[in-house]
Amino acid sequence: MTRVAQARGTARHTGGFTLLELLVAVALMAILAVLSWRGLESVLRSRDNITGRSEQLRSLVVAFSQMDDDLRRTWPVRLMALQQPGISFARESDAEGYSLVLLREAGSVLGLQRVIYRLRGGVLERGFGPWSRAGVQGGVDLSLQSLTWQPILTDVESLEYRAWVPFRGWIAGGGPVAGTEPVSGLEVIVQHKGERLVRVFAVKD
Repeated sequence: MTRVAQARGTARHTGGFTLLELLVAVALMAILAVLSWRGLESVLRSRDNITGRSEQLRSLVVAFSQMDDDLRRTWPVRLMALQQPGISFARESDAEGYSLVLLREAGSVLGLQRVIYRLRGGVLERGFGPWSRAGVQGGVDLSLQSLTWQPILTDVESLEYRAWVPFRGWIAGGGPVAGTEPVSGLEVIVQHKGERLVRVFAVKD
C-alpha cells in the first residue's frame, strides 16, 4: 500500500505545472509579444516611408517629363521669326522670383501655346494657354488671365534656371537669353524637401 500511494503521489506531482513555471511562461510570452509588436511597427514605418518616397519620385518624374516635352516643342519656334523668343525668363514683380516663359507648338491644335513655370507658395505651377501676337509687349507675353494653372510639384523651397546659349555659354535665369542664337539647353535647379536636384534638358530634337 505504501508503494502504491507513493506512485500515485509522484504521478500527481509530475502531471501539472507549478506556479513558478506558469509565471516564467507568461513572462516569456509577454517578451515575445513586445518584440513582435516592435518588429511589426518597424515594418509598417518602413512601408510608409517607402510609399512616401515613391510618391515623391513619381511627382518629380512627372514634373520633369512635362518640362522636357514643353522645352523640346519650343525648338521649331525659332524658325518663325517671332517677336517673342521660344525660351525666356520674366517675373511679375520685384518681390517674385523669375518664371520660365515658353512659346511652343500646340501639338495637334493649330497655332502656338504659351507655357509658364512659376513657383508660388512652395508649389511649382504650370500655366498654359493659346498665344497670339496681340498680347506681346516688350518681346514677352506676360498676361496671365488666359492661362490655365496646374500644380505639378509641391514642397519646393527654391527654383533656379540656367540657359545654354551657343557661343555664349551658361546664362543665369533672368539674364538676356533672347539673342540671335537660340537656347539649346536648360539647367533646372530645384530645392525639394531639403534635397538639391539638378536636371539638364536638351532643347533640340
